[in-house]
Amino acid sequence: MTLEVSDLFTYPLLTLSPDVPSDTEAFSARKQLKIAEEALHKLDFEISLLLARRQQIISRIDRCKSVIAPYKKLPAELLARIILLCVPKVEVVLAEPRRRCYESFLRITQVCSTWRRVAFGESALWDLLINASDKHIKLADAWFSQCSCSRISLAVQPKVRMSGRFDLTLHPHIVSKLVVPYSQRLKSLGLAVDKILLKSFSCQSFQNLEELSLFLNMENDQPWGESDIQFQSPTPSLRSLHIAMPSSILNDRFLLKLPLYQLTTLKLSGYIMASNLIEVLKQCTSIETFTGGTIYDARSQPFHSKSMPIFLPNLQYLTVIFASDVGRFLHLLEMPRILSLMTNIDVSSPECHSHFRRLQTLRTVIITGTRRGYIDEDFITSISYSTKVLLGSYACQPSTLSKIGTGGLLPNVEHLEYSGRNLQLVVDMLWARLSSARKSPERVSYIRRIVITSDDEVVFFKDKLDLLRSQGIDIIVTS
Repeated sequence: MTLEVSDLFTYPLLTLSPDVPSDTEAFSARKQLKIAEEALHKLDFEISLLLARRQQIISRIDRCKSVIAPYKKLPAELLARIILLCVPKVEVVLAEPRRRCYESFLRITQVCSTWRRVAFGESALWDLLINASDKHIKLADAWFSQCSCSRISLAVQPKVRMSGRFDLTLHPHIVSKLVVPYSQRLKSLGLAVDKILLKSFSCQSFQNLEELSLFLNMENDQPWGESDIQFQSPTPSLRSLHIAMPSSILNDRFLLKLPLYQLTTLKLSGYIMASNLIEVLKQCTSIETFTGGTIYDARSQPFHSKSMPIFLPNLQYLTVIFASDVGRFLHLLEMPRILSLMTNIDVSSPECHSHFRRLQTLRTVIITGTRRGYIDEDFITSISYSTKVLLGSYACQPSTLSKIGTGGLLPNVEHLEYSGRNLQLVVDMLWARLSSARKSPERVSYIRRIVITSDDEVVFFKDKLDLLRSQGIDIIVTS
């Protein structure tokens, strides 16, 4: 006899009692229990069928939506690259700030939940440049508050007034809305400040800050002192520092208050006395890349022959521009790992040749300035290990070019720039170099790129230059 679940409700509701049930009560209870268990089993089976059918319907719905909206099934890696391509470029923002570049980008996060999750979770999106305006400050605040990145970047392009100083009208809002609230998450910060602004956020904790760029406004021609910049909390992650003070003098006491010993990159923009720069470099024990400002007044602060050398064991890239007397400064630097040097040194001085002979690891030499004349062969010999040589306004004697062509000079050079004067000599040198490199590839390298400043008409040498270009040489001729 099959019992239906409806039969269960025809029985009177059993009452609980501490007494032993009678035979009739026990029989009724067993019968109701059997009906209830069978009913529950049947109901569970029907529910499982319904759930399976529900899942089939959901899968069909998702498939239909994917056909209608294929953007929803893109892999997260591809989607992140697409979103990165939509980030407004710096030059677009600066040239046309009214195009609402950032507002347009923010709409990408509203396409669907997947796009929003990827956009706010992609750390590469948050290397952000803001064109200073109230609207962009609010927008950046919205971004930073929603993105899941633990470390974010903030760089504000300062506007320069006619006086040469920065316009800091909106910067207090930037500091209060973006720098202070997110100081713990900032990985990179670039900001123009005056003394009051800097003190307003220097007390914050910048535990994750790796890169710091400060554009300093000098008020009433009063120089920045050693008490004007000092972070009250440590910045253990700081590795790159850029201090810019256009048309002003950088004070070494002010710079020495910064954690120079932990920096790997230091860039100074402005004027600094050579003696002050020496004191700064003495503290930069871990420096790998150094770019100096305009270093001046070296003659009034002479370098003595007995001055202690500055040992920079990790320095690889050095840029120094001097108003005068660059040679005596370079003589103080011990750089066992130097790879690249950019300077305006007078290459005709014998003292210069001795400096470069000491730099056996040097691979890139860039000579700047407006000095003209023929390059000295002794100087070329002193940089024989270099693979990239840019000689600025200097020209090469025909005999020097001939030796470069045979590999007797600069056997390792692959990129050469100089003032060529005579294009026929350049063509002959390049063909000779090709021949030498093919005969002795282990001794002479190919010149892959050459830039020449010449007064000759390029049109008369077009066929010869094109033939050399067909050999894999990138040739650029400027007038």
